[in-house]
Amino acid sequence: MTRRLVVLAVAAAALAGVAAVLAVAFLTGSAPDVAPPAGDPVVLEASIVPEQGLFGDRLDATLTVTIDSSRVDPETVEVAVFFRPFRRVGPIERERTDLGETVVLEYGAPIQCVDRGCLATGGAPGVDLPVGVVRYAPRSGPLGSLPVTWPSVSLASRLAPEQVDALRASPETIVLDGETDDPPPVSYAIGPPVLGWLLVGAGALAVLAFGGWLAWRLRGPARDTAEPETAPAEETPLAAAVAAVERALAQGDADARRGALDALALELGRRDRPALAREARRLAWSRTVPGVAGTQALLEQLREAA
Repeated sequence: MTRRLVVLAVAAAALAGVAAVLAVAFLTGSAPDVAPPAGDPVVLEASIVPEQGLFGDRLDATLTVTIDSSRVDPETVEVAVFFRPFRRVGPIERERTDLGETVVLEYGAPIQCVDRGCLATGGAPGVDLPVGVVRYAPRSGPLGSLPVTWPSVSLASRLAPEQVDALRASPETIVLDGETDDPPPVSYAIGPPVLGWLLVGAGALAVLAFGGWLAWRLRGPARDTAEPETAPAEETPLAAAVAAVERALAQGDADARRGALDALALELGRRDRPALAREARRLAWSRTVPGVAGTQALLEQLREAA
């Protein structure tokens, strides 16, 4: 009896201790610390779910990296993983969890294989993925690296065994269940003749619309008809000579007046006006400055003659 009481007392004390630890953890609200790896500062765990599936199924590959942050800086961890003959069908997602001195990095990626390398064969136990690598920099010492080894994945075929054998023998052959000589009748939502006439009508409308637009572009918007401008009458040499004399007379420049009168005399001689030509030359080469009154009188005679 005494021995039984001792055992019960020890069990009760143990239960009380566990209850006290749980109560303290619950009341303080702090997450429990996970002890860091005792040996290597970085520990890897790779998994693929599910490890057995059908050809073409989507699988989830997960790599868990447990790090002792007191010996390895988690920011230096680099992961390089490969999934051939599988392919990623989504991004690699990374999740970090801090548990005291232990840091857990979890990498997840959805993968899928629809290549010939994933076809189930008679004696093959499964599909092996390439080995990856995880590199890290310890807080002291040389760089470290660990291999990432994925578990073998077993993919079963969605076809019957005889269909698989036929495909393996003749890959270009498509094996169908049932009789292939009597296919079901083809049905259309819109019959081919009706669809053809609809397409012809749509093409005609497109041609008409393009023709109207092209005609509008070539014709251009209506513009008001502007009266043609009358070209200015061409100035004769005699009129130009007279105008030069008038400008020199208005400017009061004696040398310019002599040159303009001499040019006027030359032009009057060409027009068979000897009397006026002599008067213009007399004024141009007079000893004194050509008088304003004489020059104006000459210009007046020219207007009357014109």
